[in-house]
Amino acid sequence: MRLKTLLCAAAGLMLVACASKNTVDLVKVARNVSEQGLARIDHGHYPASVLYHGMAELALYTGDPADMKRVVDVIQVMADGKYEGWQFRNFLDYEVGGVATSLLAWKGQESLVNGAKKCAAYMWTEQPRTSDNVMTGYTAKWWLPHDGYWIDLAMTVTPFYLYAGLLENNQEYIDYSAYLALTICDRLHDASNDLYHQAYNYPGGWPDMPISEDNWSRGNGWMSMALSALLRDYPHDGQYWDRIVAESRRFYTAVCRIQDENGLWHQEMSNPESYVEMSGSALVLAGVGAAIEAGVLDKKEYLPYFEKGLRGILSYIDPDGCVGHTCMGNLAPNKGLKKDFEIRHWYYNENHSFGPQVLALAQALRLGYKKVSLPAPMGWANDPDRPRAYVKIATERKSDVAWENDRIAFRVYSQEVANKAANGVDVWPKSVDYSIIDKWYENNNNKISYHVDHGEGCDWYVIGNGRGTGGTGIWDGEKLVWGEVYDKCEIANNGPKHIDFTLSYKPFDVNGDAITEVKRIEMVNETSFYKVTETVTSASGNDVILAVGIQTIGEGSVKASAEEGKLYTFDVFTYDKPLGIGVNAKQPNYETQFGSGILADPATVAGIAQDGPNQLMLLKVKSGQPVTYYVGASYGFQQNSGKLAGNHTQWKADYENNSFAAQEAHYASR
Repeated sequence: MRLKTLLCAAAGLMLVACASKNTVDLVKVARNVSEQGLARIDHGHYPASVLYHGMAELALYTGDPADMKRVVDVIQVMADGKYEGWQFRNFLDYEVGGVATSLLAWKGQESLVNGAKKCAAYMWTEQPRTSDNVMTGYTAKWWLPHDGYWIDLAMTVTPFYLYAGLLENNQEYIDYSAYLALTICDRLHDASNDLYHQAYNYPGGWPDMPISEDNWSRGNGWMSMALSALLRDYPHDGQYWDRIVAESRRFYTAVCRIQDENGLWHQEMSNPESYVEMSGSALVLAGVGAAIEAGVLDKKEYLPYFEKGLRGILSYIDPDGCVGHTCMGNLAPNKGLKKDFEIRHWYYNENHSFGPQVLALAQALRLGYKKVSLPAPMGWANDPDRPRAYVKIATERKSDVAWENDRIAFRVYSQEVANKAANGVDVWPKSVDYSIIDKWYENNNNKISYHVDHGEGCDWYVIGNGRGTGGTGIWDGEKLVWGEVYDKCEIANNGPKHIDFTLSYKPFDVNGDAITEVKRIEMVNETSFYKVTETVTSASGNDVILAVGIQTIGEGSVKASAEEGKLYTFDVFTYDKPLGIGVNAKQPNYETQFGSGILADPATVAGIAQDGPNQLMLLKVKSGQPVTYYVGASYGFQQNSGKLAGNHTQWKADYENNSFAAQEAHYASR
């Protein structure tokens, strides 16, 4: 198993403060993770509320006014009702900052009190409820006739109402927080292993399979958040206390039984062959720590489980606070089978990455772990899957040149297939953020086609004789003329943060003039665009009009502005082959969104033209002098509201708000 040998060797090392180059300060780590989360996370989506919760717990532990100010400053605008960036408002408490607001209001942050009280009262009457009085999703009213819910709501509703009730001395709120969590526990309990399923009466399974089959790590982590809060702060003389203790002891004993040898848990918790998943691992670990702190688990017996888990999560947290191996959004995929959850892939710095780690680290601090000595540098377990920019001359596949970053991959064809290929640019719509080029070529040579999605995306883009995404030619005033596929490739830099290579082309004839193209291509991470610095030389020395093309698929829309230096196509189509990234991965007839575009300096743009399916941006070029432009592509699927690699479902808005100058700045910063 990956990482097994080194971590097993480290398993006996103690977590103590000692003189070691790998000793880490947990407060510093938690702050770094928080800062990465604040910078990267979508604050209009619910994972942000988990981050705020973790930051609140950290601030309460440290007592540092700077820590408290950092989290309060973020959520105050929400608590005051002034935040307008919501994209996912499934529960009304997200609108005021979630659990952090009621928790900190209870702990004495006066500026948050009014927002917490108003939201609790409003949510009490307006949030939809099932027939068994469980609050369920506000935006999922289409689900209400099924009387269903996801386990996720436990982490949202239970802590929020627990702390709102403690704030107002409202016993109804306090008891409802426990009632809701325990009702969901009863409904979604898996008697075969004492774990939980994710969904009840969800649309993918209802009515044939009313409860999903999974034991999804983050779903169990959501319940762990609810139980942790109850163990810590529900009144011990309350009517539900004994049940809270019994349920917690049962659950945390069960998760400790299946903790892997590296201290972590897996995407499908009942399947140790599924991948390590960091958000669920951190949330479960935080709950084990809370149960130890509350005396529900024996400290002597269970503290070693916590220590091993703490080592494990630190191996996936980089020193700068970046976090790896976190599952994308799930939404009870497809039929809710274990295999449906297993193919939901992980990402580096996924939206759900940050909050769970801060919660786990805050719990470690509460248990007395301040500095921890590790057997290897923090984050080293991320190395095999760390996102990178990469370029390859694929000698195993007719010398294609393929390149990629954390969002998307491209390729061009060589002289070995010049008789049957054009010089367009192919797109490989990958759905993961790590490098796939070597793997896909190797798999293809082993009869595992990269034209079929095996969980990482696939090559479904067809260019034929078109320009694909960034193929070029010369515009002679009436039509497009292009040359052969590339002739030579020289790689100057091969990642991991920046690739730089040059493609040279044989001369081709345009109305009696010999034209030669040389393209310097660069790519960095965190953008869907590659950069081209192209030099076109005419034998006559005359200026030419370079045409940079993208081709439409199906009935795509086209937007173009020569004045802004932008050309954009956007297609929504149904593709009936197995593909996708697993909201219903491998399900046929699933709606696909695909966008591609060109950004150029408006001063170089001569106009916009069309040649068959090719949409062309025309650039004024002086013979022998370079011109720079950017070409990009991105894709997504209709139903996925979680993060895709590259945030593909936001491509249209991202493109329309983008510019040549913005890409220049992005590349300069990398």
